[in-house]
Amino acid sequence: VGSVIKKMDPYFPFSKSVERYVKSYSALNITYADSTMTLDLLDRQNKYSNGFCHWPVPAWVKPDGTFVPSKTNFTSLANPTAIGSGLTALTTLMHEAGHAAHFANIRQPSPLFSQERAPTSVAYAENQSMFLDSLVGDAAWRAKYALDLEGKPIPFDIIEEEIRATQPFAVFALRGML
Repeated sequence: VGSVIKKMDPYFPFSKSVERYVKSYSALNITYADSTMTLDLLDRQNKYSNGFCHWPVPAWVKPDGTFVPSKTNFTSLANPTAIGSGLTALTTLMHEAGHAAHFANIRQPSPLFSQERAPTSVAYAENQSMFLDSLVGDAAWRAKYALDLEGKPIPFDIIEEEIRATQPFAVFALRGML
């Protein structure tokens, strides 16, 4: 898998990760309902070693009908100098931004409905975020968004090589969630 990630690296430059996330979400008409978001995308010493999203202020509707927009913080672990960091950063960004968009757009009469704790299930919380991060692996998405710095799309033979190298093992990740 390492050799194909190296071949893919020019088509997932770290410097384009945020732009590609924004363009992808915009094309899907995903919005954040006036949320305030703080993104912490770079790896550093002593930083928690996982992407995550949390809400100091969850979105909800007050008894008087006033909508309270969320305040969201999410993180990724990108090291811009590492091979594959652009792909990793973008995938994590798409996933965590999916959580942020999902929970920013919940309009319920309690803040308990717009967070990843009971009464919310893991399946409900992960549905949108996992769909959105899966786009980064989709061949059609890659043909449009996985471009090198000159704007050339990733060649299909590299996409096919990556599918052949990773697809047989993808089920293990799914089984690990069950």
